[in-house]
Amino acid sequence: MSFITEWVTNIILFIFIAIILDMLLPRSAMQKYVKVVVSLLLVSVILTPILKIFSYDFPNLLSEELLNSEAKEDSIKKSIEFKKNEIQANNRAYILEQMAVQMKNLAEEELVENYGLKVQKIHLSVDETKEKIESENDLKQVTVFVEEKDLPHTVETVKPVEINMNEEDKKMLANENEIIAQLAETWGVSKEKISIEMEGGGLSE
Repeated sequence: MSFITEWVTNIILFIFIAIILDMLLPRSAMQKYVKVVVSLLLVSVILTPILKIFSYDFPNLLSEELLNSEAKEDSIKKSIEFKKNEIQANNRAYILEQMAVQMKNLAEEELVENYGLKVQKIHLSVDETKEKIESENDLKQVTVFVEEKDLPHTVETVKPVEINMNEEDKKMLANENEIIAQLAETWGVSKEKISIEMEGGGLSE
C-alpha cells in the first residue's frame, strides 16, 4: 500500500513540476522539445513500478518463501510434539500416582496384620518407551518403603536373649521374600519387579 501511495505521489509531483515549467518557458521552438522530454520522463515515472516488478528475482523470492514456510511448519510440528510429550508425561505421572495409592490400599492392611509393617510410600517406575500404562504388567519396578507399625507396649520382665547374627539375617531375608511373594500375589506383579526398603534399615539391609 505504501508503495502505491509513493508512486501516485511521484506522478502528481512530476505533473505539477511540468505545469510550472510550461508556464515559465517562453513561447518558442524550444518549448516543444521540453514538452517531449517532460512527456518521456512522465512515462518513465508511470512505468517505474512495472519495471521494478520485472527486475525482481522471482526464483529466489519463491525459494526464500518456501524456506520460511518450511521453517514455520517445522517449528509448529516441534511445538505440537513438545506439548504432546508434556501432556503424556503429566498423564503418566498422574496414572502412576493413582496406581501407587491403590496398591498401597490393597497391601497395607495385610502387612500390618501379618508383619506389623506400615507402608510409607510406593515408588513405581515404567519403561519410558511405553506410551500408555494400562495395567500393573506395564510396571518396570515397584519399590515399597515400609516401617514398623507402632504397637502398644506391655510391661513384662524381659529376659536377655542372645541371637546369632547369621540366624537373624536368614530370618530377615525369609521375611522379605515372604512379603514380596504376598505382595506379588496381591498386586498381580512379578516378584522380580518388587523390592522392599525398610525405613531406618532392616529388611533390605
